[in-house]
Amino acid sequence: MAANSDAPRENDARVTVLIPAYNVEDSLREGVESIFDQGVSDIQVLIVDDGSTDGTLEVARSLAAQDTRVTVLHQENAGAAAARNAGVLQARGEWICFVDADDRLLPGALHTLLACAAPSPQGCVPDIVVGDFVEVDGPSRRVRVNFSSERTYFGHDDRAYLLNMVLSNIEPDGSRGSGLAGAVWARIYRRAFLVEHGLMSDVALRRSQDIAFNLHCFDLATCVACCHEPVYEYRINSASATRRHDPESLKKTLVYYAAVQRFMEEHDAEFLRNTFYMACVDCIPPIWRQMGDEDKRSFVELCQTEPFATAIRDIDDKPLDTKTRIEIALLRRHIYFPLYWYAKRTLLRARRA
Repeated sequence: MAANSDAPRENDARVTVLIPAYNVEDSLREGVESIFDQGVSDIQVLIVDDGSTDGTLEVARSLAAQDTRVTVLHQENAGAAAARNAGVLQARGEWICFVDADDRLLPGALHTLLACAAPSPQGCVPDIVVGDFVEVDGPSRRVRVNFSSERTYFGHDDRAYLLNMVLSNIEPDGSRGSGLAGAVWARIYRRAFLVEHGLMSDVALRRSQDIAFNLHCFDLATCVACCHEPVYEYRINSASATRRHDPESLKKTLVYYAAVQRFMEEHDAEFLRNTFYMACVDCIPPIWRQMGDEDKRSFVELCQTEPFATAIRDIDDKPLDTKTRIEIALLRRHIYFPLYWYAKRTLLRARRA
């Protein structure tokens, strides 16, 4: 793929909607049509086919033939992060909006986000504009809020709040937010901001690339705006990378955690330490389920692996909810069975679903 130029491009579109696509022939057309229905004429739709082995590329090319605003790039399979990076290099919009191929934009989403991109009365010019989303899991639909604060604009003084939410959706009072503030979708990024700071997804990571990318973005953003309206439909996929069996799950997670710890050290972000520990504890059951070794011994060994062992020992659990405090107290006393039983039960339920 000829995505080889990193020179800034002139803005000849208001928004570039960038879709990394891998084996999504059944859902890609619906997602792109939700973009066509936005009513925004000066738009670039950029589909990056990541070496699909089904008919995804053919669907993408047929969409490009249908509408000249669609551009299709093709690359050998390298993952969603590499596909997004390739798309950013070819983007021509003032703003970039990432959309996963099996999700869709809600009606009026781009108008809502662009309206919030206007400077604040105090002259705050947003680099990132964030909306909320609707989570769809089978017949269930639920509105999720990415940033619960009722404020519209956040500056660099709000860095600790923003980064704690991005890392693990932890509110200032220690409660858990309902959204996914670390996702790259349900928002727009000013392209000049990404280019100026060289902000790209880390292709060395095979998990949680979105969160790692956003830690750097929200750390550097002069201003972040929140429109507090649902703009995106996020569809839970039972076959997604976060749910399926993956014997490399622990290895991928440890690489990601090392990247987060480097970020904290290099960006004076020690205030994230407790949130990082909470993320570690939260991840123990899903990582164990993905690893596929379902006996109690493997669960105990995972709890005793770094950085999970340190997180269990050192986390400040006072701000956390009662259920989580009880779980941590049991793990500190090496009483593993209740959490192991919960993880096992969740695994069995998922298999029956």
